[in-house]
Amino acid sequence: MKRSALLLFLVALGLVLLPMAPAFALVSEACPSILPDAGFNDVGGLSADSRDAVDCVAHYDIARGTSPTAFSPHSNVARWQMALFLTRTISGLGLSLPSGSDQGLTDIGPFDAATEMAINQMRQLGVTRGVSSTTFNPFGAVPRWQMALFLTRLLTAFGIGLPSGASQGFTDIGGFDNVTQQAINQIRQLGITAGTTANTFSPNQNVTRWQMALFLARALEVGGAAPYRLSIALPTTTAPTADTVVATVTVRNADGSMAAGRRVDMFVASSLDNGGRCVLDNDARINGGDAATGSNCVIDNNDPQTNGQGVVTVNLTHTNTVEVDTIYAWVGEDGETFDLQDVRGEGSIQLTWGPTPTGLTIPANLDHAFGTNASVKAQLTGSGGANVALGNQSIRFIVRRGNSSVLSQTVTTTSDGSATLVYQGPNDPTNGDDQAIVDTVTAFWDRDRDNQDDGVNEFDDSGTVTWEEAGPPVTTAALSQTEVSTLIGSFTSISITVRDGNSQPVVGALVSFQSTSGQSTVASTDGAGVAGFSYTVALDGTADLIDARVDRNGDGDLSDPGDLSFGAVADLTHYWVETGPELTGSAQFDLIAVNAGANTIDVVQVGTSNYYRLSYDANDQFNVNAGGTESLDQFESALEGLSLPDLDGNGGTRLDTNPYSNVNAVTSAFALTT
Repeated sequence: MKRSALLLFLVALGLVLLPMAPAFALVSEACPSILPDAGFNDVGGLSADSRDAVDCVAHYDIARGTSPTAFSPHSNVARWQMALFLTRTISGLGLSLPSGSDQGLTDIGPFDAATEMAINQMRQLGVTRGVSSTTFNPFGAVPRWQMALFLTRLLTAFGIGLPSGASQGFTDIGGFDNVTQQAINQIRQLGITAGTTANTFSPNQNVTRWQMALFLARALEVGGAAPYRLSIALPTTTAPTADTVVATVTVRNADGSMAAGRRVDMFVASSLDNGGRCVLDNDARINGGDAATGSNCVIDNNDPQTNGQGVVTVNLTHTNTVEVDTIYAWVGEDGETFDLQDVRGEGSIQLTWGPTPTGLTIPANLDHAFGTNASVKAQLTGSGGANVALGNQSIRFIVRRGNSSVLSQTVTTTSDGSATLVYQGPNDPTNGDDQAIVDTVTAFWDRDRDNQDDGVNEFDDSGTVTWEEAGPPVTTAALSQTEVSTLIGSFTSISITVRDGNSQPVVGALVSFQSTSGQSTVASTDGAGVAGFSYTVALDGTADLIDARVDRNGDGDLSDPGDLSFGAVADLTHYWVETGPELTGSAQFDLIAVNAGANTIDVVQVGTSNYYRLSYDANDQFNVNAGGTESLDQFESALEGLSLPDLDGNGGTRLDTNPYSNVNAVTSAFALTT
């Protein structure tokens, strides 16, 4: 069976004409045979389909019977009852109802609040319009033609597409308007009704409770109702491959009550095939077996059953393969095979298996001024002390000051496997020169999330935070660049990193940049303490000296403690080069940078201010250290082994050309001395 939503879509396009016989049988997706018997003792004379429909509407809490053991199947349905049945059907479809505010109907006062609300909700939705603008006629019976209108309006109100309403051969509906005839034909096309005979609908016949059960059970199928609703919970969404993760599945009936005694099939899938069927993950294990409970992706007696609270738990383990798994859980009839196209109410959740840490580190010592915040970063580590990127893990921090406990706090790791505790230090005890106060900070991987350090498998580490008198603000700043040389006309990026005396980023500092080429700008440091700018030059090649000054608090006053003036930050040199010209004779160069991937060498001609970008290819001649003719690969290997820039100008490392041409068809000669 395919999902009814697809069926409806095709019906709406006029591509499917439902055959009469199977269309009017109860479809097992919304009302499967595993639904419990409702316990009514007065439905024995009904057909099997009708009894199943009664059990189905009872399961969805649509109709509760006239007593605990009686359904009164042959009683007519009153309009007030139908309002309740229809609103409960909407809830059974998992849809939301409007407020049920007063719609001005004056004849529904004798009913309880729930019934009044249901009647008002039906009017708000346009499912029923009352018998006049102010009356509903709640005790009136519901004829079959009205039932057709109620159902089609309800489905339309919630965006469920309807078929064309073309004539279905009923010969007794001609006396009704076109809208009513269309509604009657539509519910036959949908399989909600078969009519009272092959060619009669009996539109004026009152709907009885057993007929209502059939109508609404089939409407549940059309709307894609799920008889059970599953949820899967994991204690974490990320786990190391060496751990066991407990998955908890909760199954509820359609009315929200817990579903006890239901078989739950579970499997871990690497994917679903094109037909929506499971493909088991060979690296996953459920309860120590393969990646599925019972027979793979089939409901059978080996699948676990929900307890009295509707709950099933399983243990998930994994090989050392790092990957993301999808865990599925579903209920169905015995022997049914999972098919996403058919199953309703299935649940799924993803679990990321990451590398398994073997250790944890925190800083050995941090120094902070009294009354400020300390940031203590714990990092999960693996083999050789390398960082392990494992998120959503609990790191427990314990801070002690002397014999007293300051705090115990759990912080969750980010995706890089680190967790940072931020806490405020003690206030400055006096206005004088006070003795330092030392905190001991211990962190451990709280693997089982019990807030207890369980020993060697939870890897603890300790460090100290020293609180002392605040001295003058200390600021350090370092300039950096993405490349040492750039072709004139292109852009390069310069940045500066500003930190305080505790190596923490200084945020919001104003940095003024200037260069000997006349470039200048002001930028503010970001959360990482970094500011930068991009620029270009359009003149001759040059060695451009870049300097910076730092206004630490960004107030425009550069005389505050902690500010850095020009000259206090180490300069940086960026080389601007122009495309090398034709050189017919011998020329000697110092080397600035090499880009073997682009076959270029940035150089400065010895004894001049000529900064060039020379290019080469396999057609050129190469020599290294006055040896024989070298290949291009040998030449590049020698270039890549150099520490550049090397601008000694004294004949040490140098490059000679004789001649040089930037035309590919002309052979250049390069001699490298290292």
